Amino acid sequence: MDIQSVSLHATPDSNVPNLIVTTPSFTPSNVVSNGTVVTVAETAYGVAPFYYQWQTDGGSGGTLTNIPSANASNLVVNTTGYPAGSAFGYDVIVTNASGSITSAVVTLAVPLVNSTGGILTDIGATAPTPGAYDIAQLTGAQAGSPAGLNYYDNNNPPAGQTFATGNNASGYVLNTVAIKLAGGSGGLSVNGQPYYLRIYSVSGSSAVLYATYESQTNFVLTAGANDADWVQWSGFAIPLKANTVYAYSFGDQPGGAGYVNLASNGANPYAGGRIGMVPINGGAIGFGSDNVHDGTFDLGLSLGTVTLGAKNIGGGQMQLSWPTGVLLQATNVFGPWTINTSATSPYTVTPAGSQMFYKIKVQ
Repeated sequence: MDIQSVSLHATPDSNVPNLIVTTPSFTPSNVVSNGTVVTVAETAYGVAPFYYQWQTDGGSGGTLTNIPSANASNLVVNTTGYPAGSAFGYDVIVTNASGSITSAVVTLAVPLVNSTGGILTDIGATAPTPGAYDIAQLTGAQAGSPAGLNYYDNNNPPAGQTFATGNNASGYVLNTVAIKLAGGSGGLSVNGQPYYLRIYSVSGSSAVLYATYESQTNFVLTAGANDADWVQWSGFAIPLKANTVYAYSFGDQPGGAGYVNLASNGANPYAGGRIGMVPINGGAIGFGSDNVHDGTFDLGLSLGTVTLGAKNIGGGQMQLSWPTGVLLQATNVFGPWTINTSATSPYTVTPAGSQMFYKIKVQ
């Protein structure tokens, strides 16, 4: 067994471990579109029999709790009804006569994907004027190639930038992403090609894919003419949570031509910002040795609003979803309102008996 490819946990009181668990794996992938049926599997080694208990955070990013009747080595997950842009954490507790071990937590992501919604525009050599809620750093551009700042064709992972949102309780909406190029982009396709913008949520140095956008298929960067301009993405409205770290990455199509240098700031004026290499489907962010450089960019943000979504998912059930806050409920529209402490988004209810009203409170 290649122990470098799995997370191993073993009982410490024996030269021959009596229980070893691997990191759970997803089939077909840990990044899927809404409605995909996914199997997450665990392999245990040691003295049989093994007993399993799967857990999930329900997409909250918080504490994982037991999934009722999820006691096999495989867990089948139907992502129908999972909100686009969500990420669900899973782990499994494996028990045998030697004791119990909890596996590493793995993430199943249902990203916002719109292959036709990204519009890429060359907005010229002049930096955009930041709006009231933008996250931006616009000066100090250089055309060199410090570690981690260049995108080369077929480079997986492509170059990206971490950023952190503010404390607006209702979150934010990302409407545009403008990136400064640094010149020297020789060998690009003269016939044009699509480029990709990916947005990730970030925890520590690990990224979870949140949104993917593809530009028009014939976008052209002309070496020596506009390869040092600003390019701007638009055509979307991506909800972002408050006080949360995200990242974007910029890259071309698989098999694309040429390379793009991204301009950088040597002074690192954006606190905590760094250029990194983000795997396309998420995972560990790699940083070069020259971490004092980070990107030159403007992220166009507007203030978010909290909306309580409701949809019929069949079987006499309704699914409620909301981006932030806690769910309140009452049997009368005028209250009294109480917090549903067990509800995390998305939350399934089965209407029965007396009427029930719901609303969101932003804490």
